[in-house]
Amino acid sequence: MEDIARRLGEALGVDCVDMPADDDIASLRRGVSMLVYTVFDFGVVGLLGERVLVARPREDLAPAHLVRLLDEVDAASPHPVVCSLRSVTPYLRDALLGEHRGFVIDDGQAYVPGFLRLVPKRRLKPVPAPEPWGPAERQAFIYLIGHMGEEVTAAGLREATGMSATSAARALAKVAAAAPIERSVGGLTGRTNMWRVVDAELFVERGTAAFGNPVRRRLFVETTEAEGMPLAGLSALANRSLLVPPGMEQRACGVARSKGLHSVDRYEVGASVREVFVLSYDPAPFVDGGLVDLYTMVRTVDRADERVDSAIEEATEGCPWLRMA
Repeated sequence: MEDIARRLGEALGVDCVDMPADDDIASLRRGVSMLVYTVFDFGVVGLLGERVLVARPREDLAPAHLVRLLDEVDAASPHPVVCSLRSVTPYLRDALLGEHRGFVIDDGQAYVPGFLRLVPKRRLKPVPAPEPWGPAERQAFIYLIGHMGEEVTAAGLREATGMSATSAARALAKVAAAAPIERSVGGLTGRTNMWRVVDAELFVERGTAAFGNPVRRRLFVETTEAEGMPLAGLSALANRSLLVPPGMEQRACGVARSKGLHSVDRYEVGASVREVFVLSYDPAPFVDGGLVDLYTMVRTVDRADERVDSAIEEATEGCPWLRMA
């Protein structure tokens, strides 16, 4: 746990050291279930004269499931519990903060309830917010997710979306400024920019911050007006998992497609009504089998229900980085 102690100390600006943990771990073993004991690696660090138990999951867990397991660890530990994580999504961060669960991230972020009031204040340099993306950057981001680990070019993006060559090149460069992408030069002429995502989870997490809210507004329209639009949100998730479809079908379209739609009262027409997510970009180039792409699906789903988290894990099997969205 020496690296964890160092990261925690650097994040809080205080001395934090690795400490003997045999007695604490043995006591913890007697107080938690076998599941909890095998899911985490445990260690103890010294922070501001107190012992702190650090629990690091051995694999990615759904936020609600992780919080429940940490509750069991906390109940069995005489010391404050801090969860050590490789990375954290906005959704997971909110879940941990909502339950006042301490955490430390490998990139140096940390939150330790009860200790922050003792930490000396530091003057931090302001971190500029990422420049918001437009429709072209959002489409480029989704295109890169669909070609994770592959080399892509502006020409490929232009062919997939129909945007101009200049717009495609600018969109890829702007995405690269906010999310980590490896750039090389190659092609037949030896002068073509080639872009490749090498750290999928970090790319999705940082890109999502610049992506912003994908939904501009939500409308209720008659079924005939929603024909041809891809399924989105819970409807798309239900088609990719065992989740029960929502009572009202959900679909999505871009701003241009939404022009001329007539909004209705969802209760007036009953079963002939569809909910439409009007997105800040056109999802049409990435439609797969009548469904929006996986990233758009995850971003248009209400993830307040644990069953939805389980369905997302099922639908994104093989693409775990999408759970960072």
